[in-house]
Amino acid sequence: MDEGEAPEQAAARELAEEAGIGAGHFKSIGVTDPFTTLVRTRDHLIIATELYELAARPPADDMVEPFNVSLSTAVEYVLNGSITHTTSCLLILRAAFEYPHYVNAKIAGL
Repeated sequence: MDEGEAPEQAAARELAEEAGIGAGHFKSIGVTDPFTTLVRTRDHLIIATELYELAARPPADDMVEPFNVSLSTAVEYVLNGSITHTTSCLLILRAAFEYPHYVNAKIAGL
């Protein structure tokens, strides 16, 4: 986050810069400290909804290639090891508890 920037503002900026996507709503669902021994960093867990593609795309060298999957599929990717980035895994699993109606019954019964 830039100095003086709120977590939701940083999420909006990063989403636009990295993926060329905007969002109508951001919801903070907590924080995590992925490194607690040598480096102190705090990752804010932000869920973006009401997504839309931005007309102006960021520079290609600073871009990820976004793709769409359902929340149920994202949870399956976490559970089968396809997604291993710790903060992403935590965010996806927390989102599944925050929005259980988007998760299929098999996964919801964890």
